[in-house]
Amino acid sequence: MAFTEEQQRQILARIRERISVPGGGFRTCPICGHANWSLQTYGLVYLVMQSGAGVLELGGPSLPSIALICTTCGDTQLLNAFVLGVGEILGLTPTSSQPEPVPPPPIGPPIAPPPTTGEVAP
Repeated sequence: MAFTEEQQRQILARIRERISVPGGGFRTCPICGHANWSLQTYGLVYLVMQSGAGVLELGGPSLPSIALICTTCGDTQLLNAFVLGVGEILGLTPTSSQPEPVPPPPIGPPIAPPPTTGEVAP
């Protein structure tokens, strides 16, 4: 099912909010270096997860994704609809197979764990 105009507007707003560069532009394509992206509006791309090699499971867990296509070289980037935060507006219901959003790693050197009782911190 194709995205409605309102869904397209909300998806693009979320992409701009989450992955744009300072100043509001889009990131460049990792293949050709241009920043000419097009939202694939026909619908979601489902990456079907399999429990093992050589096993085809229909109706199993999947990762619903939004496709961004570089209009210069055709490179296609897939963004998970739930992590991007547009699952609800697309009528999707998360299941236990959907990944939980992971906070970004901290910037800077790793922080040492606190000493346990009886130990002295260096």
